[in-house]
Amino acid sequence: MSTIDRAVQSCLKQPQVREIILVDDGSSDGTPDLLAVYAAKHDHIKVCVLSHNSGAAMTRNFGVLHSHAPYLAFLDADDEYLEHAFAFSIDALQSILELAAVKLPCQFVGWPDDVTTHASFTETSNILSNTFAGNLLIRREVFLALGMFPDAPAFRVQGGEDGAFMKALAN
Repeated sequence: MSTIDRAVQSCLKQPQVREIILVDDGSSDGTPDLLAVYAAKHDHIKVCVLSHNSGAAMTRNFGVLHSHAPYLAFLDADDEYLEHAFAFSIDALQSILELAAVKLPCQFVGWPDDVTTHASFTETSNILSNTFAGNLLIRREVFLALGMFPDAPAFRVQGGEDGAFMKALAN
C-alpha cells in the first residue's frame, strides 16, 4: 500500500469527514492520475493540481480555498489519521463555540530505534507534535482570520510555515 493510499484511506475511515481535498503539488510521477482514481470512486473527494511545486504552505492554502468545510485538517501524503481521530474533536468544536482548534494525539511510527530510544525523544516529540499542523483540526474562519499558512520562501525551510502558524494560533 502506498503512503498516499494509507493517508487517503485513513481519511475515508473518519465518519465525520464530509469533504476531502487532495492537492497535488506539481508531481511528475503520475500522482495526479492516482488522485483522480480516488475522486472517481468517492463523491466527497475533490482533486486539485498545482502546475509546479509550491511547498506545503501554498499547497495547503490552495486546498482550503477549494474547500467548503467548516473545520479543516491537514494531512501530508506520508501521514495518516488513527481510527476515530475526529470523534471527540468535532464534538468539542461543535459544542464549545469559543474553541478555535484542537490538536489531535500524535504517534511517531517507523522511526529508527536510535532515535526513539534517545533520552530526549519524548520531550522532543512532544514539542514537535505541538508545532506542526499535521495533527491540527481548526475552524475554517479562524484559519482564514489568521491569514492561512505563511508561504514566503523564508518559511519553506524545515517546516517553518507550521511553526509560524501555530505561534499565531497560540497568541
